[in-house]
Amino acid sequence: MNRTVLIVVGLSVPLLAVTRICGADPLAISNAAVLAGSALADGKGVATINEAAGDGNVQANSDAVTNGSHAEIGISQRLSGRVGGGATSSARIAGDAFARFSGILNVNQAAGSDNLEANSVTITRSVHRLSLDQLMRIASPIDQVNGAHVTTSPKGARHVTVADNALTGVTGIAQVSQTAGSGNSLSNSVTLNISAGIRP
Repeated sequence: MNRTVLIVVGLSVPLLAVTRICGADPLAISNAAVLAGSALADGKGVATINEAAGDGNVQANSDAVTNGSHAEIGISQRLSGRVGGGATSSARIAGDAFARFSGILNVNQAAGSDNLEANSVTITRSVHRLSLDQLMRIASPIDQVNGAHVTTSPKGARHVTVADNALTGVTGIAQVSQTAGSGNSLSNSVTLNISAGIRP
């Protein structure tokens, strides 16, 4: 019998996601998403993090471990409508965040509006090694359609940064989607087959 195991872990980590309307000008909006300090430094296991500052952002993480050659999970994301693109946006991973983490790490961080972000990991165990064709069928599909229309020119500054010490020494699988702005689509997908090593 083939079985699929879904792993979802919710963790409390130091983070900051703020949208501010600056000064007397109601159009002067500032979005800031920050993961800082020692967030999940030296952590172990499976960690999934979604952080967003702004409006209409869609984020998802999916991890599955399966026996055999079948995994039935997937991510489908849809956005439509109109969004302004003039905000100042900053997405930052700072300090020692995630340093020396061991396991599966999925991070989505967005500052802005109407962004799609997704990470997926599928690990399958089988007696025989699987071909590339079989792995592609097992892979968790990420289906993204971003129909958001940015109605204004991007006047505000946009910054995406990862500090030198952040994410250092990570072992295992690490997927990070990080965006500042509006109407972006980002995705990461990893499929891994662990076989008994029997040659065909």
